[in-house]
Amino acid sequence: KVGVESAKDGSKKEEIEGDVLLVCVGRRPYTKRLGLEKVGIPLDPRGRVVVNERFQTNVPSIYAIGDCIHGPMLAHKAEDEGIICVEGIAGGA
Repeated sequence: KVGVESAKDGSKKEEIEGDVLLVCVGRRPYTKRLGLEKVGIPLDPRGRVVVNERFQTNVPSIYAIGDCIHGPMLAHKAEDEGIICVEGIAGGA
């Protein structure tokens, strides 16, 4: 058995019984100490790099994909974004 309590509302409590418990406390983009502010790349309120539909930042030669931009933090998503981004840079799609 495990007792859980809402981080936002401490009055919401629940007791769960099970064989296995998987806990996920959230993920954050790794954008600190990259020097983005030195080249003028803005971050959104959650600390993610702002990009357009081609993964380009406001600096034309700098692109971002994966965990540091908007969207789910999933490896296959980042892989797909990388392919789309490079194809776009190469003049395709």
